[in-house]
Parts: sequence; C-alpha cells; structure tokens
Amino acid sequence: MKRYGDRMQAVQIPLGSELRIGGPLLIALACLVFFACPILWPWQLLLALVGSLLGVWQWRRFLRRRPVAVVPGPNRGISCQLADGSTLTVSALRIGVLRPWLVSARLEGPAGERVDLFVPGRSLPENAHWQLRRWLIWFRASDPLAGGHDRDLAI
Repeated sequence: MKRYGDRMQAVQIPLGSELRIGGPLLIALACLVFFACPILWPWQLLLALVGSLLGVWQWRRFLRRRPVAVVPGPNRGISCQLADGSTLTVSALRIGVLRPWLVSARLEGPAGERVDLFVPGRSLPENAHWQLRRWLIWFRASDPLAGGHDRDLAI
C-alpha cells in the first residue's frame, strides 16, 4: 500500500505460499483419491487423468485471471488489476470471509465477469490487509445489492 498525499494507491496482492503450494497439492490429492476408489484400474487411471487435466486447466485459468492489485476509485468504486493485464471495474461484491486472517470475496464486473479474491492475512503487511478490508466494506456499504449484513464483519 502506498500513500501519495491524501490519495490511496493500489494494494498489491502477491501469490502467497498457501496458494503457490496448495493448488498443485490439491490436484495431486484429487488424483490419489481416484486411485483409492475400489474400481477397475483402467477406470481409476481415466478418472485420475480427467481430474488432473481439469485441475491443471482451472489452476492455469486462476493464475491468469487472479487479482494482482486492488485500487480504490472515485465515488466509492473499486477496480481490480488482473494478472493478464486487464482491469476489472467492480460493480458487485459478494463477501465470503472478511477477517484479519483472511479476505475471501467474489468481485463481479458490469458484464457479468467474476474474479475470486483470496488473500490470507500473512501474505500482506498488516496495514495493507487492513486497508483492503476497509475498502471492501466501504464499497459494500455503497452497493444496493449487498443486503446490509455487515454487522458481523471483523475489522
């Protein structure tokens, strides 16, 4: 998080070790589950192959479309810079978890595109993680579709 004058700049979101290691491990675990099934080995092999191909495809898709920075905009707006170089202007926000140890939310653009934001607390400095949570609450409070269930959010 950088501050120039009174204007807030982007919060950079690195790919944390939880995701860097956990994603491929989850794919390997899914393959091992298929091998543990009590079915004939050709079916085990086929299911493991299909599972690993789907897992690798989804992992590569996530790495290309993951948020790398969140930027506050004018009029309580938020935009999100993605790893593929594009920018998503957030029009709706669905918060999963908003706690000091984890931020998990789905950011939706005006054309219906969605990006999942997953930021463990230790992947950012404490003040940047706090600022990200504040921006999401600030944006959600201005979203008429949010529903007003913010009373249980920990800041």
